[in-house]
Amino acid sequence: MPRQNENRLVNEALGLLLLGLGTLLFLALVSYDARDVPDRFWFASFTPSNPEIQNHIGLIGALSAGLSYFLFGAASFLIAVTLLGFGAAKLLMPGWRITPRLPWTVGFVASAACFLQIQHAVLQGWPLIMRVRGPGGELGYWLGVKLLHALLGKIGSLIFLLSAYGCCLVLMTGIHPVVVVREAAIQIPLWWARAWVAYAGWK
Repeated sequence: MPRQNENRLVNEALGLLLLGLGTLLFLALVSYDARDVPDRFWFASFTPSNPEIQNHIGLIGALSAGLSYFLFGAASFLIAVTLLGFGAAKLLMPGWRITPRLPWTVGFVASAACFLQIQHAVLQGWPLIMRVRGPGGELGYWLGVKLLHALLGKIGSLIFLLSAYGCCLVLMTGIHPVVVVREAAIQIPLWWARAWVAYAGWK
């Protein structure tokens, strides 16, 4: 088999694997019940635990979701979305490389967790998280509150985290925001004009 075809097969297999992992994690997160985590684990929230696990992905799903929520809070969903995005990219663009993007992926998730922890507009008292310190998990609490908030204050921390989040997103995906804005400025008026013509013809 030619080496190019072999590399393509490896990339496609990796893409399918990442899509599968992302789907499993997403299903585990959305079906999470804190009582599914056996009380022998240090991140368990309830004693006793459920006699039968309710998570869609079973014990592994309950443990994965419980640990993810404990560490990253609601930012756990970004991990699932990232796995799905990386998997799709490997399938559609075989030459697309993941390794150089991993540091930016870590920053992407970490900045989101910190931002969720510091802000007080959404997800406060989130029922999915029992022992976690807030919607940003342990990472959001220690890095966001204990470090950044102490150094920059609330407003400064939020501005810094939004900037870091945007930068990491751009570097992780390779999407050029200027190009996106320019294309949107071109396509939105065209779409609106077509919609108006269709509406006028329907009337």
